[in-house]
Amino acid sequence: MALKYAKKWKLFLFLFISILYSFQSVFLAYLLKVFISFAQKPTGNLPGLTIFAIT
Repeated sequence: MALKYAKKWKLFLFLFISILYSFQSVFLAYLLKVFISFAQKPTGNLPGLTIFAIT
């Protein structure tokens, strides 16, 4: 029903923001995988991973 009355540019903006938000979730899942992998088998350095997570 809202699609019928909403302006097209607002729908595209909502779609764009939704896609960006989903990328955030994917990045956090990847980051969690990297930290778990580091905890199981330490390779590299932890400060480097932390800086990667922050930036």
